[in-house]
Order: sequence, then C-alpha cells, then structure tokens
Amino acid sequence: MAAEIATKMDLVLYKLDNIESRLNSVCSSVANIKEVLTNLENDVADLKVKTEGNETDVSQLKERVDFNEGEYIAEVKHDTAAVKPEAEKLKMNPLYFETYNRRENLKFFRIDENTSNITEGT
Repeated sequence: MAAEIATKMDLVLYKLDNIESRLNSVCSSVANIKEVLTNLENDVADLKVKTEGNETDVSQLKERVDFNEGEYIAEVKHDTAAVKPEAEKLKMNPLYFETYNRRENLKFFRIDENTSNITEGT
C-alpha cells in the first residue's frame, strides 16, 4: 500500500511540475505582453504630444496665412489700380500710331486740296 501511495505521489509531483512549468511559461508571456503594452502606451503618449504640437502649429500657420492673405489682396488691388491707367495708355499707343501711319503714309501728288470742306478740329 505504501508503494501505491508513493507512485501516486510521484505522479502528482510530476503533474504539479508540468503545471508549474506551464504556469511559468504563462507568467513570462504575460510579462512580455505587459512590456509590449507599456511600450505601446508610451508611443501613443508621445504621438499625442507630437500631434497636439502639430495641430497648434497648423492653426498658427493658418491664422498667419489668413492675415497675410488679406493684406496681400489689398496690396494687389492697390498695385492693379496704380498700373491700370498706364496699361490703358499703352493700349492707346498702337491705335494712335496706326492712325498716324495711315494718315502720313498716303501722299497724293498733283491733286489740288479742297480746303473749303475741312473744318478746324477734324
């Protein structure tokens, strides 16, 4: 009877050793998972900080662009208004030169001019 109890005790010890080794394996796996989770949490926290910094930078840039855009548009309108009369003058020059060229290039010889139909200013 003592021999049977000894063999059963050995069997129980063997099973307990197997359970202990599996439990140790599970514990080491849980420890690895906790380490990975901690690293992930740290990475997420870093990303949140960086994202918040980027969001503030983007909002500041947007405000600057909006502010400068208003000034830029006003400046462009002012410059356009300043250049417009000069552009109109430059458009008129070719018309004047074309008219002058046509008028001055035609010369008739031996034809008397009738000055009675010409009025001043025309």
